[in-house]
Amino acid sequence: VLDIPVGTAKSRLFRARRLLQDRLREFAVRTGYLEEGS
Repeated sequence: VLDIPVGTAKSRLFRARRLLQDRLREFAVRTGYLEEGS
């Protein structure tokens, strides 16, 4: 499907998941779902 090495795809997915987690945590703190530092 993608014309890139498997390692590149895994690396990009890892970084994307980490970025999504960070942004979701920031959103949850801003909206009161989580307390700061959770």
